[in-house]
Amino acid sequence: MKKNESALAAKAKGFYRLREQFVIPQARHIVSHEHRLILGISPKSGCTVASKLFFGHLGLLEEALKLDPWIHRYRIGYRKNNRVSLKNLSSPDYFSFKVVRSPYTRAVSSYTHTMRTKISKVALLKYLGYSSKDEVSFYDFMRFLSSIDMRQANRHYGLQALMQEGKAFTYDYVLKLEALEEGLAEIETRFGKKFSIEKKVKGSVHHTDKGKSAGDCVAKTPFGSLPKKTDGSLLQPPYADFYDPTARELVETVYRRDFELYDYCFDL
Repeated sequence: MKKNESALAAKAKGFYRLREQFVIPQARHIVSHEHRLILGISPKSGCTVASKLFFGHLGLLEEALKLDPWIHRYRIGYRKNNRVSLKNLSSPDYFSFKVVRSPYTRAVSSYTHTMRTKISKVALLKYLGYSSKDEVSFYDFMRFLSSIDMRQANRHYGLQALMQEGKAFTYDYVLKLEALEEGLAEIETRFGKKFSIEKKVKGSVHHTDKGKSAGDCVAKTPFGSLPKKTDGSLLQPPYADFYDPTARELVETVYRRDFELYDYCFDL
């Protein structure tokens, strides 16, 4: 019986791996077939700004924000009738681009977002042997990520790179969040696609206020001991304060594929 169960489990695992290679995750894309335009996004990688840029280009931003200031409510509804395929991503008739972010800053944002929101922390706490999220440091969080299959991880802290990316297809342009305006200018010059960064495009309801550096590394500081504002919400230290050599090594190991695919180096 156990042998049969193992065989079935192996078969299921093989099926899902095969599926990953050919099925494009709809939640990670926005497409306009009318405009032959595809945007690739990842949570915690400027997806709010990117979504606003996309819908602004289509002339739909006002409509989207009227529905809800949280642009993703409109995006979720929009994608139900606008699905992207591997054929679309591989077609020279479509212009595809993806917004990405440095794994160093994204890892910190993924950590604080996971701690602040309702994302399940059951497996995380079990792995660490903790009873509360307030005990979890950035270093602890990265240790947990190093123990799981990042291809199957929650997309708020999983890899930006898709299974098929760089193999079955490549985006026409990779737009780095850290050089957004320069990248958009290059897209306009090279591809003739103009995206406008209006005031309403910037900003996110997920934004965490940043504090000044106290000069101390907080890589191993429990979440509950990080600086707080007067209302008790997080006042996040600068990204660089979360890094010591061990934390940096963990991030580089966990997000190695993102570093290699998007050509990022240590720069905080």
